Amino acid sequence: MANSLGTWRQQTVCAPQQLLRLGNVEGISPVTAATVSVNPSTAEIGTLTDGLDLFEAYRMLKDFVQLKPGDVVVQNGANSGVGQAVIQLARAWDVRTVNIIRNKPNFDEVKSNLEELGADLVIAEDQIRTPETSARIKELGPAPRLGLNCVGGKSATNVARLTSDHAHLVTYGGMSKEPIILPTSLFIFKDLTCHGFWMTRWYASHSPAERASMVEEIFELVRQGKFKEPWHEKTVWRENETQSEDEVRGSAMEALRKATDGSGKGKQILVMS
Repeated sequence: MANSLGTWRQQTVCAPQQLLRLGNVEGISPVTAATVSVNPSTAEIGTLTDGLDLFEAYRMLKDFVQLKPGDVVVQNGANSGVGQAVIQLARAWDVRTVNIIRNKPNFDEVKSNLEELGADLVIAEDQIRTPETSARIKELGPAPRLGLNCVGGKSATNVARLTSDHAHLVTYGGMSKEPIILPTSLFIFKDLTCHGFWMTRWYASHSPAERASMVEEIFELVRQGKFKEPWHEKTVWRENETQSEDEVRGSAMEALRKATDGSGKGKQILVMS
């Protein structure tokens, strides 16, 4: 696997430090292997969206707070690839999750799907600041010491408000394209600490051995059945007796459109052989 190689190509030239060998892939599906890291690909499958979800979730859960069994994490964008990964990793480590998603027409379906992955509490954005939500979070355990934000705007503010004293808010995305606005009181009275996280920076400052160790731990969770493939749709990208070149190209462009505007049901996977 290589990081940030840019456009699709049949061949490329890499320096050894740009590559990460997956190692033992027994029990690992091609989809999992193709979506485990940045700009991933295997011999047969590629993804049209960033596949850093597992790595990013792993690092954010590990690097900012020393979480213990029974602790609680709160996140927005919980139905994203990273959000799904956070839920499953947290469940494997006996950490509870509060998961915030948009109140869309299919809210109940998404909520059910996240609960199947192991989500402890799934709430809509407009339910965050209600007494009922506060009570349900208290039932899970101690107030969250870690908040994860990929949305920004008011959603990030609400995540921060749900955290405990001396908590850490980690921002790794800004889907709303709105700035993060945090009340002064959160810094003065709750001693909130804010961080930005970028997986590429982590790669640059850590060794291939550290990356390989992370991959193997994640793959072992997959082998144990504690981690499922991300929600995805497959598109076969090859000509055959039933598909012309134009039809193949049209299918690929449709997958690209879904990956770009978010209208698909999860990641868009291209099967290339």
